[in-house]
Amino acid sequence: KRHDIRPGRMAIENRNSNDQEPSVWELMAEYWNDPAFEPVSEELPALHSDFISSEVLSHEKVAQLSPTTPEKCEENIKSM
Repeated sequence: KRHDIRPGRMAIENRNSNDQEPSVWELMAEYWNDPAFEPVSEELPALHSDFISSEVLSHEKVAQLSPTTPEKCEENIKSM
């Protein structure tokens, strides 16, 4: 969790506070579990033919999967 602490003295003083900002893993889990979150991919046709057009990444594409937790997000990313 050392990478979750912002630089500076106040971050050190507030690291155990209930007012701290959510970690990247908490944010990822929140977005994954949110049916209203629908990001749109970017068109990058020069990169690869798979990226010729943009696509809405709707929640229904992952709705059948189990909800995630911050710990599961961290574990999955670190296992790549």
